[in-house]
Amino acid sequence: MFDIIKKKLGQFVESLKISAVPAQKERPIATVSISTKFSNLVTTKAAITESDIDFNALETSFLEADIPYEVATLLITHIRGKLVGMELGKGNLEAAITCGIKDALAEILEPVKGFDLLERIFSSPSKPYKILFIGVNGTGKTTTIAKLAHLLKKNGRKVVLAACDTFRSGAIEQLGYHAEKIGVEMIRSKYNADPASVAFDAVKHAGALGADVVLIDTAGRQDTKVNLLDQLAKMERVIKPDLKVFVAEAISANSDVQVKQFSDKIRIDALILTKADCDSKGSIFALAGLGIPILYIGTGQA
Repeated sequence: MFDIIKKKLGQFVESLKISAVPAQKERPIATVSISTKFSNLVTTKAAITESDIDFNALETSFLEADIPYEVATLLITHIRGKLVGMELGKGNLEAAITCGIKDALAEILEPVKGFDLLERIFSSPSKPYKILFIGVNGTGKTTTIAKLAHLLKKNGRKVVLAACDTFRSGAIEQLGYHAEKIGVEMIRSKYNADPASVAFDAVKHAGALGADVVLIDTAGRQDTKVNLLDQLAKMERVIKPDLKVFVAEAISANSDVQVKQFSDKIRIDALILTKADCDSKGSIFALAGLGIPILYIGTGQA
């Protein structure tokens, strides 16, 4: 998930060159290369100061990882708060810097810590519990639904899938393949059918079966497709989903923009980030700025 960011931060920390010096001499014990991100730190210093760190160089590293400028600025603010004033002591300076950076990143992600979805479903008085999955084309919504259906079934829940992507050729067959493999029911209609009608039928059928959960697949759509976005708003009115989940890509540099644009039509309750094992960018930090809980981070297609 964080491969690029790890690489950039690794380069940043690797620039620390620890060298032993005679105790009687007041000379630098650490020097830093990579565009002198750190100036020399001497034995007489008790703590890291602002002048010891080239934050501009670190910010450039974040931007090279496709982290949006405003998010990179936020990261720098948090890292500055952790590092400036840090007591050097006698420990490993490199380890202290790494720890400070990790703490700063964790602080940024803490507000979007996901809730326990399984517990929420299990304890909900709403039966069946309805989850509407939305997002742009190709983010992995259908595969994500299959993974979640498998997880729910493994935990003893009865699941019904709703094939409401009546727009993309092959979408119904794809979800049907997963339903058969997992061993859950799927409600479908023909292509170009009204997605809201399919969703309504699925919810009604799930209720008759005594199912616990309905997972509703929808057509991937761009924010410029007004008619498809209007379909989402209609589905929300018709089925009143308990949870609306936006499926975003870890490899996308503008996932946060997409979420904001979808939010103009339908309120998003949670996020799932897919393809985190690819050459992922810093999208998770951009999404963290939206304050929407991130439920799961997905990898691969299996």
